[in-house]
Amino acid sequence: MGILSAGALRPGMVLAKDLRAPGGRLVLSKGATLSAKHIETIKTWGIAGADIENSSPQDPRESLGERVPAACFEEGQRRVDRRFAAGNTAHPFLEELYRIAVTREALRLARGELSDRSPASSGDPSSRRSPGKIPPADKLIAEEVSLASFPDTYFRIVEVIGSPRSSAWHVASVVEKDTSLTAKLLKLVNSAFYSFPSRIESLPRAVALIGGNELSTIALGISAVSMFPDVPESFVSMKSFWRHSVATGVLARLFSIAHPEVFQERVFVAGILHDIGRIVLLRRLPGAMTLAFERQRREGMPLHEAEEGVLGYDHARLGGLLLRRWQIPSAIEGAVAWHHAPARAPQAMEPALLHLADLAAIALGEGIHPEQVVPPLDEEAWRLVDLAPESMETFVTQSERQIAEVLEMFGADGGDPREGLSPAPRSPEEV
Repeated sequence: MGILSAGALRPGMVLAKDLRAPGGRLVLSKGATLSAKHIETIKTWGIAGADIENSSPQDPRESLGERVPAACFEEGQRRVDRRFAAGNTAHPFLEELYRIAVTREALRLARGELSDRSPASSGDPSSRRSPGKIPPADKLIAEEVSLASFPDTYFRIVEVIGSPRSSAWHVASVVEKDTSLTAKLLKLVNSAFYSFPSRIESLPRAVALIGGNELSTIALGISAVSMFPDVPESFVSMKSFWRHSVATGVLARLFSIAHPEVFQERVFVAGILHDIGRIVLLRRLPGAMTLAFERQRREGMPLHEAEEGVLGYDHARLGGLLLRRWQIPSAIEGAVAWHHAPARAPQAMEPALLHLADLAAIALGEGIHPEQVVPPLDEEAWRLVDLAPESMETFVTQSERQIAEVLEMFGADGGDPREGLSPAPRSPEEV
């Protein structure tokens, strides 16, 4: 007997124990022989795994149902080893993430899906001489995008979220004024992100099914994305940046499902916005970020620790300050500000979910650049969220389609999510 993850189950396997859904409902009885239909149901219901008769540890090269050449497996392992340079893979959560990451990397290499990505460069060579004077975090934020540049729809959504008297009709009427935003929301509602059994054709119907605050929060996140400025491509590929952000948001939402008290859409939006402070640093302090990248590569430390060492603060703190200035709800601001130190947060659950999701996204190769390393696991966050390590493969499988569809909703082919969004009007100072 032995527990196998949902992704490792195969037709013909025999259950050694009763199989139950997360809510306790009996799905299959001990002794049942699994069919392809059973396995599909198990994954759909989010069951992490099953106790299988005569099971033995599986060759990780076969754990996703496809053999890969030994050379691809070895190269995949080498790449993943670099990501875990600062992590403790002895922890059950990280150990399972490591196994899944190696298998995914090897499969992607075998399928030709991975190009030879060059590491992020150190930016403009002229910036290497000195980082210059490092301004305090609050002063740096004061010079960033002004609220005067935001579209009117943004402020109307903020008002809807903050008002207990807002109705479903009010939410729909506010959002429907932005046709691009409405189209994106309907595309998301009809994706695997929600998996409704029938198509949702109108925004009022979507509001009725999902909830006014829930949909408004997602609309707010999409609107805020439009204000993200570009960064020099010599530092970071914006495509990689957005893929990491979306992957973190999707995983955080999936991890939150076991906690009904958590506002899932808020966690998702926090994930999308969690690295906004890094964009500010890359644009405003390229010399300092050059030193941080170099220190991260040289010492194999997480980038946020290198930022702290060079600047005296990191992108998480900076992102929280910016979101406060942008009037983003305080719970999202707190999750972003504390996602690298959730145990110190006044309200720890949502920062903890974001911490684990960010860590998992980097481990799985969804980082902002190829040499990014997995941050140390916050043990208190792990205990608080209480994830079963064997559930990770199911979460990863569920996340893949959702990440692809959210990126498609934002911008075609996983490009810049700002593409297709209504442009923000310029502020009077910019005219």
